[in-house]
Amino acid sequence: MGITGIKQLINNFSQQITMTDLENSSLAPVVVGPTRSGGNSQVTTTSQQPCDMWVPWCTSQSDYDKGHHYISLEVPGVATYSIWQAAQSDGDFVRYSTGGYQNPGNHLSYASRVNGNQDRCIFVNSSGQPSIWPYGAGAYIPYSIAGVYMGIPSDLMQKHMMWHVNPPDMGGRQFQPAGSPGSGLEFLTFHRDFLAQVFNWYFAQPFADADLVAAWNALPEPLQQYQLSAGPFNDIQAFMANPFSQGTGTSTQNKTEDDLGIWLEAGIHNTFLHPGLASVFNNASVTNLRDPSIPMSPSTTYFYQLHGLISYWWNYWRSFKASKDAKDVKEKDKEKEKEKDKDKDKDLKEARDGTNISSQASMMEVLGAPVESPAIDEQAASAETFISSAERPSVGAHALEDE
Repeated sequence: MGITGIKQLINNFSQQITMTDLENSSLAPVVVGPTRSGGNSQVTTTSQQPCDMWVPWCTSQSDYDKGHHYISLEVPGVATYSIWQAAQSDGDFVRYSTGGYQNPGNHLSYASRVNGNQDRCIFVNSSGQPSIWPYGAGAYIPYSIAGVYMGIPSDLMQKHMMWHVNPPDMGGRQFQPAGSPGSGLEFLTFHRDFLAQVFNWYFAQPFADADLVAAWNALPEPLQQYQLSAGPFNDIQAFMANPFSQGTGTSTQNKTEDDLGIWLEAGIHNTFLHPGLASVFNNASVTNLRDPSIPMSPSTTYFYQLHGLISYWWNYWRSFKASKDAKDVKEKDKEKEKEKDKDKDKDLKEARDGTNISSQASMMEVLGAPVESPAIDEQAASAETFISSAERPSVGAHALEDE
C-alpha cells in the first residue's frame, strides 16, 4: 500500500473551502477562499493553496470512528466529504463518502488508483465536487531501469525530441519551420502515431493505468486556473462552436487539416496546454523538450492526455467538415433542381405564348401531351373503302342455296 500525499488544494467553487486532516491534529487546516483568516489556518486570497497531507489508511468503521483516519473536506452548501485510502476487493484506491464510513466507499474521481508512493492535488470544481489529480513528481510514468528513471523507453523519447529539434535528415520534422505549409498536418499525424507507439509499450507494463493517459474530450477544468490571457481559452470555445472559425498565418479559417494543425500547434499547444498544465500541476517536465537535467514531456501522463485532446479536436474538425461537405453537396443539388424547374417553367410559358415553338409537335412535347403523326391522320380521313358493295361476294342465304 503506497502513500498518497496531497500537495495542493485547488478551488474552483464559488465559496471558501476547508480541508482538515483529522488523523493528524498537528497539521493546520487548509483554507482556500477569500474571506477566512486567523487561527492556525493557512490563509490565501487566491484559489489554490499548497499543503502536505498524507491520505490516511482506513479499513474499518473502528479506524474511522476511533482513529479518525480520514481527511474532511468542507464545501459549503454542497457536502462535507470524508476522504481516505483503502485496499479492498476492487483494488487500492483513494475513496470518499458524504455520510460517514463506507465499505468499500466511492473512488475519488480522476486519478484515485494507488500505485506506490504518489503526489496528488485535490481539485474542487465549480459544482463543488472534488477530484484527485497527479501533481508534481506524481505526474511521471513510473518506469526505470536498474534504478535509473527512464519515463518511457529511450528510443521513443529520442524519437519525440529529434522530431522537434533536429533537421529533416536527422529525424526532424519534414516541413520546417513550424507554421509553414504542410507542418500542421505533420504535427497532427506525428503525435497521433507517436501516442500509438508509446501505448503499445505502456499497456504491457504492470503499472499501466488507462485513466492516467486517457484522451480528454474537453478542456479540463483545472486549466481554468491558468490564463496568460483570455485568448486561448476563448479561442477553444469558439472552435467548439464552429471548427472553421479559427486560423493562423495566411489562413483566417481552418479550412484544411493543415490549417487546423498549424493553429493548434502555435496557438493552443505551445502557448496554453503545455505551459498551463506545467503551472497548475507543478511539473516543469510537461514543457521540456531538450533539457537533460529533468525528464522530458513524454515522461508525464499529462503529455498523452493533452495530445489525446488534440486528436479529439482533429476528429471533431473532420466530422464537422464531412457534415458541412455533405450539406454543401445537398445544397448544390437543390440549386440544380431549381435551375431545371426554372428552365421548364420558361419553356412552358413560351409554349403558351406561342413563342420560340417551331411546330405543333414541339409545343405538345413541351406541354407533355402525346404527339400524333399528321400524315397518318390525313390518310385516315381521305381513305376510300377497299371493296365496293357490288364487288362483295355472296354470303349467308346464298351460300346455303349452293349447298
